[in-house]
Amino acid sequence: MYRSPRSFAAASGNAMLALLAEQGFEVIGPRRIDEAIVYAPLGTFDDLPIGVTDRQMPGRYSLHDSDRRSYFDAAVGPHSVKHHLHPSSSTVWDITRSDDGALSIEMHRPEPAPLAVIGVRPCDLVALEKQDRVLMGGPHINPVYAANRRRLFIVAVNCNHPSGTCFCTAMGNGPTAVRGFDILLTELPGDEGSEFVATAGTDAGGRLLESIDTDAATPEQLERAAELAAAAADEMRAEVDLLEAGTHLKEHLDSEMWAEIGERCLACANCTMSCPTCFCTDLIDTTSIASVSSRRTRVWDSCFTGSFSHMGPGPVRGSIGSRYRQWLVHKFSTWHDQFGESGCVGCGRCITWCPVGIDVRREVARISRSGT
Repeated sequence: MYRSPRSFAAASGNAMLALLAEQGFEVIGPRRIDEAIVYAPLGTFDDLPIGVTDRQMPGRYSLHDSDRRSYFDAAVGPHSVKHHLHPSSSTVWDITRSDDGALSIEMHRPEPAPLAVIGVRPCDLVALEKQDRVLMGGPHINPVYAANRRRLFIVAVNCNHPSGTCFCTAMGNGPTAVRGFDILLTELPGDEGSEFVATAGTDAGGRLLESIDTDAATPEQLERAAELAAAAADEMRAEVDLLEAGTHLKEHLDSEMWAEIGERCLACANCTMSCPTCFCTDLIDTTSIASVSSRRTRVWDSCFTGSFSHMGPGPVRGSIGSRYRQWLVHKFSTWHDQFGESGCVGCGRCITWCPVGIDVRREVARISRSGT
């Protein structure tokens, strides 16, 4: 089984998707739907957002057509792989009561079909590692996530064109992937169409590459791939060491800046819903009107909601500023205490999809430097 880089054209990409489908995988990848790049079913490489670029800035997102016929020019959209592994709603159990009063309990044990995700970005690969640690790494395993994770096949793509809100390099990862994939692609755009440099990360990925038409990647192709990676990293050079700055947030829990941010924040939870590492859930119990059946459902929750910290007479964190502090401090600082690393991967979604354009890069830097 080879691990040396291979190269192929888009036609072989179509063969790759067809083979995955033949093996029983549901194949999804980035699609242009409702003017956003989201994960949706793929039939061929032509279903990818060819010639589409995006513009992202705090509170702003738009797609634009480009003369270049690249497949993966658009950066991350609102979806991450989390949406398919850790769904926003899943049934835990159903209870029914028969006419004689006997109770029947059905625990839901998911047995999902295999899923192949095309176009996973390096930041989201790192996010998957963090989700694995939380949802599968302890004594209380999330069965839905675990079942979905075991069925996953990943074709990752290195980033050539980060958006204006991307900052993965400041968080110590990206724009190239180093692990967590079955196959890793680097797109090499050209006048005659794109070529792809492909590297297998697992035996399954290697077998798939052996089954399609590829050639050994040339030194020129590898050099160009390295140049594209270096250029992408240069686009994201941070003014502040966010990894270092983030660890100091907990030293400024009494800063007046939290209240100031709270005056801008809407507590809408867009940041936590789009974040690929947020994992909090709530349990909702519903009972039929006749009280003959009951269902428990696990749903996404957010530390920005008032009910999240409700204890006794009311929420522990009653103000929006205190909720924002809880989220930012945990994500960038106390996550280090729990897991030895940051909870942020620098994908920038929380910045793009914040309706009021709060930029975590700016807030982490200025709060960590504050004297109050």
